[in-house]
Amino acid sequence: AGKFYFSGTVRIDGSSRFGDNIRYGSFGAVGAAWELSQEDWFPEFFDRFKLRAAYGVVGNQEGLGSNQFSQRERFNTGNIDNGGTFIPGGTGIVAFDNPDLKWEETTTTNIGVDFAFADNRFSGSLEYYNRTTSDFILQINSAQPAVQPFFFQNIDGDIVNQGVELSLNFIPVETEDFSWDINFNIGYNDNIVENYDGPALDTGQINGPGLTGAFAQRIANNQPIFSFFVRDFQGIDPVSGGNIFLNEGSQVFVGESALPDVTLGFTQNFRYKNWDASIFFNGLFGQSVYNNNRNAFFTIGNLSQGRNVTADVLPFIGVENPFNPAEVSTRFLEDGSFLRLQNVTIGHNFNLSENSIFSNLRLFANAQNLFVITDYSGQDPEVSVNRSIGNVPSLGIDLTAFPRPTTISIGFNASF
Repeated sequence: AGKFYFSGTVRIDGSSRFGDNIRYGSFGAVGAAWELSQEDWFPEFFDRFKLRAAYGVVGNQEGLGSNQFSQRERFNTGNIDNGGTFIPGGTGIVAFDNPDLKWEETTTTNIGVDFAFADNRFSGSLEYYNRTTSDFILQINSAQPAVQPFFFQNIDGDIVNQGVELSLNFIPVETEDFSWDINFNIGYNDNIVENYDGPALDTGQINGPGLTGAFAQRIANNQPIFSFFVRDFQGIDPVSGGNIFLNEGSQVFVGESALPDVTLGFTQNFRYKNWDASIFFNGLFGQSVYNNNRNAFFTIGNLSQGRNVTADVLPFIGVENPFNPAEVSTRFLEDGSFLRLQNVTIGHNFNLSENSIFSNLRLFANAQNLFVITDYSGQDPEVSVNRSIGNVPSLGIDLTAFPRPTTISIGFNASF
């Protein structure tokens, strides 16, 4: 009837990344929508108003390399005896097999509305989602007395993401010579690990002098997946010059995660005759970044041992013990929220004569990452350094990460 929509899919995926026992996964999705604005009784104020809902399950294998389900062996180093004869090394098991390794599954439920009014000059959507990943794959160290070997296993537990996303599009001006449209989106996401009763999984390796074996994150039940697990730093003892920690210096969850609570995007597009311009901002808010650079390189302990440090260490001279250990703590945990001017583009389309060798010609100038507004003391709050431990993923740790460059380009597009 032009107002009810239904859809459904079923698929079976197979992958050689899994063993013979459970190589295939069956997945599917269903969806429905109701175009309420097509009903006679619905207010004519709306040009469009659609209610929609969907439910689906998809499989994931991207976090798993090839042949991780099989037992793997490696040759040990050989040696040469006193007579000069080479004696090859034997083989040792590197990883045990797991023929029951299977797909991760992500179940998603979406409920939303799409709307438009004022002759479609104002439109948008509002959506609630719940996305639950189960049977997620992690590398598990074997129980002792096994010597080192590990295996990959599907973990009993759920990684739950749920939140709300709002998208708005507005056209304030639209004439023959000039147009201006605005696109805005914002989303809130809440992440937590549920139904996991296995051992806590440490990750987020921290490097630096005296930091062998240090880590800053832990995956545990009823915590966000990239939660920081560090000492709660309260300052410097005025008498001893040492660190003051809560909880007797034990590492604890401090209520901070590397995942943002809020994501934001804001775009403005302009057109005046043959000229056009676009400005795009993006931002992440509510996430924390562990500044491993400060922890490793810019502490008073480095200065006392003759290493270079930054000027912000100088106020601690005479206050902090020169040999005070730079333990993993909230001292180096910072707010990573930012707003970035991500992209600016200006272009001009030429009016061409019929005898021109070009059918279309456009000149443009583009700039990326012009500036970022943030309280983070490092070079860039949007870090992506892999600091995993035992293939347990980590996020939001800054250690010698190369900052995003500012890029300016000028070019043309031509059609003949």
